[in-house]
Amino acid sequence: LGKGAVKYFTCVSGRTFGSHEDFKTRLQNEVPGLQEVSTLDECDIILLFLPIVSRAGTNINEALDKLDEISVYKPAVLVVLHCTMDPEKVVLDSSKLVNRENTLTVDCLFHEDKGLLKCCKNEDAVKTVKEQLKGLQGTKPTNSQSSVFDLLDCCNIKTLFVDYNPLREEKL
Repeated sequence: LGKGAVKYFTCVSGRTFGSHEDFKTRLQNEVPGLQEVSTLDECDIILLFLPIVSRAGTNINEALDKLDEISVYKPAVLVVLHCTMDPEKVVLDSSKLVNRENTLTVDCLFHEDKGLLKCCKNEDAVKTVKEQLKGLQGTKPTNSQSSVFDLLDCCNIKTLFVDYNPLREEKL
């Protein structure tokens, strides 16, 4: 699939009744080399699971605030969980409420007793996240690059890297 394992950190904002575990299991079955890590510093991407309990907009804004508190620059996947018994339920496209850069938003259907429902919406969500993760695998930096990027991320430094090769210097 790519150059290396993608490491993700899980964040859960509310009671998912195990639906987030169902989603992660499906994702791990689809993405070879996907690895969950226990600290934010180790991860390449954050998976944030958000069950909607009141108003979607309010819940999403609170979750995005929480996400920005833990890391402003890390890429993230926001999995919005809508509670229902109906696997065909039409729900708001939550991505329209998200303006955080480097964040993919998907909607899923779950039920308190059944967990993640077996439905097209959930399959599409897993597929969309899978494609995002495969993209990360293909662009993952080498270990030396990774440590530099991690340091810059840690220090909240944004910079432009220019390809510099001293062997190509022109002589005057």
